[in-house]
Amino acid sequence: DFLAQTIFNLLVGNTDNHGKNTSLLYRGRTVLLAPLYDVAPVFMDRRVTHEFAFRHGRARFAEDFDVDALRGLLSDLGFGKPPVGRTMKQIQQLAKRISELSARHAPKGLVDGLHAQARVLEDALDVDFGLEERDYYDRVVRDEAIEAAGGWGTLS
Repeated sequence: DFLAQTIFNLLVGNTDNHGKNTSLLYRGRTVLLAPLYDVAPVFMDRRVTHEFAFRHGRARFAEDFDVDALRGLLSDLGFGKPPVGRTMKQIQQLAKRISELSARHAPKGLVDGLHAQARVLEDALDVDFGLEERDYYDRVVRDEAIEAAGGWGTLS
């Protein structure tokens, strides 16, 4: 479940996905991961660096999230034999679902931004999610805002 939440956060550009945004629910002897909260498409904010709140394998940015980073993330999460193929299918399916739902329920700028984020991950993972073409979205990439942004500052 944590992996699924992490993948979702990657696809929606929520780089502020840190440990305090994950909670456990205790129901008797059963422990469940709480539903997602504090999710925002942070990649749309030009004032921050867009560096991940925690490393995904060796990746610090979405542009770095390649298959080796995915393998590292899976290993870090405790998968003895990282299910890379299965996880790649999950990423592709979730990207399509986000694209479909956002196209029906979100404003155009957000839909185009989410699509741009998916394209960044497609390029990094060297895979085609099979998404429909969208308008161009001027997404800040890794090296454009690092020095000017200075981290999260008061936005954290």
